[in-house]
Amino acid sequence: MPDRITAEQVEKRLFCFIHSHRNTMHRYFQSIGMFNGHPHMLFHLRRHPGITQRELAALLDISPASVTISIKRLEAAGLVRRKKQGRQMHLYLTDEGNAMDAACARGRDFMIEHLYQGLTEEELSTLHTLLEKMTDNLQRTCAAMDTAKEETP
Repeated sequence: MPDRITAEQVEKRLFCFIHSHRNTMHRYFQSIGMFNGHPHMLFHLRRHPGITQRELAALLDISPASVTISIKRLEAAGLVRRKKQGRQMHLYLTDEGNAMDAACARGRDFMIEHLYQGLTEEELSTLHTLLEKMTDNLQRTCAAMDTAKEETP
């Protein structure tokens, strides 16, 4: 009978997986001239043409200042354009931005195709269920931490 797997061992394995996944995607995105986080921005800009920077920041759950820096880089690279409408600045992908988003999608698709290779439908379903439970646990933990902070004098 194999040794009992502990939550700490699973956490360590999960960390290694996340680190490896992130590095693999970073290497691919870097090879096509993208910074970390920018592919995700392009993804949302394509799906929400005309979104404002503030809306994009809320959607990505990052600071408006971070969005501003990234948008400036994407604009300088010719991937994004801003268009003033009324008092607000709206964001759109250029043709080059759409092409870059498509290249990013090809990399994500390639990763997904190879990452889940050999997993059965049942294993994928189990993994999905476990990740949902873990996400729920994290959300409850975050809420409990916020409550504990509020109660601390």
